[in-house]
Amino acid sequence: MSLLQFTMAITNGHTGQIPVIDISGTLPESEIAAQLVDAAATYGFVYVKNEGKDIPIEAIDSLFDLV
Repeated sequence: MSLLQFTMAITNGHTGQIPVIDISGTLPESEIAAQLVDAAATYGFVYVKNEGKDIPIEAIDSLFDLV
């Protein structure tokens, strides 16, 4: 998992950590996929750091349809 963390204020006053996943292509796709699955399963949320790569709107819409 990425060493970067995104700090979030929770409504009850506590802070939590959301894993930050960098999908810029510096790691193999299989490792990025494993990080995304682990973060989603463990925390329920993930912050995707997208440097220089656009995610097609169709892919985003498709993911929302799955949810």
